[in-house]
Amino acid sequence: MDFVVSAIHCVRSVEEASSFFLKQLGFEQVVSDEDSVTVSNGSVQVRLVSSETPEHTMTLEVRTKRLERARQRWLSVPEVQSVSEVQIVRENRHEVLVQAPHSVNILLVRHLTEDDLGVLPPLPTQLDWEAEADTYTRHILRCIPISFREDARVKITEAAEVRAAEEGEITVNLETALRVFVKETPFFQRRALWEEYERLGLDAPFFFEEVGGYPEEE
Repeated sequence: MDFVVSAIHCVRSVEEASSFFLKQLGFEQVVSDEDSVTVSNGSVQVRLVSSETPEHTMTLEVRTKRLERARQRWLSVPEVQSVSEVQIVRENRHEVLVQAPHSVNILLVRHLTEDDLGVLPPLPTQLDWEAEADTYTRHILRCIPISFREDARVKITEAAEVRAAEEGEITVNLETALRVFVKETPFFQRRALWEEYERLGLDAPFFFEEVGGYPEEE
């Protein structure tokens, strides 16, 4: 795209509002003129415009892993006050609203992951899976960092089903699932996977034999 989008926010004092955005929200000044200042944090750009009668409130959503700590930090800032206690909007989304100066509300949000909730999401299957294959695969996926896990969940499920179909099966069994898991795991992560198989009481040498057994250092 060859254009930049800015949210326009009217304030009584451009100087004071821009100072708040720079000092408290970590924005940087991009450009200014006699009636406005544009600030940006690299993801969001806001043009603060002078107005004697600003009518609208801007709400900024700020993600945090520690909701109460973030709330207390904001309440320590002058002229910031709490609007709500922590609200559980959905099981995986908690939020709290604080009111800041210059007609700005800060919506603090914590998104809870499957690890936070202690759940094992279902596999995106197209074929039938044996219960054991499904259960072990979902447990072992927890070894993968959360930021990469959803992609891995899709990739491993699809690869296991492709292999099952190539072998003339309509159900993914445990051997197919766990051998595919090994083959789809990058070499540098296979030691950790081996250890997880053993921790779960699985026959790691058997499931790793197609990739040459225990992943020795190169």
